[in-house]
Amino acid sequence: MQKPLHETVKEVRQQRGIPQAVIARKLGITRQSYASKEAGKSPFYAEDISTLAESLVVEPAYFFEKELTNS
Repeated sequence: MQKPLHETVKEVRQQRGIPQAVIARKLGITRQSYASKEAGKSPFYAEDISTLAESLVVEPAYFFEKELTNS
């Protein structure tokens, strides 16, 4: 099962040790607005994806890949 986008973004950001304020600045929003997106209370928009990917050093597709399972 694939994780929701906001959970994947939060997980990668925390793994990279990047503060919310840094990502928020790159998206042109406040840290509070970013925190709301990361909590799943507000959506990430399509135009946010490339900035998120660049900031978190992943390919945009990473956010949408399905988790592989051993069946």
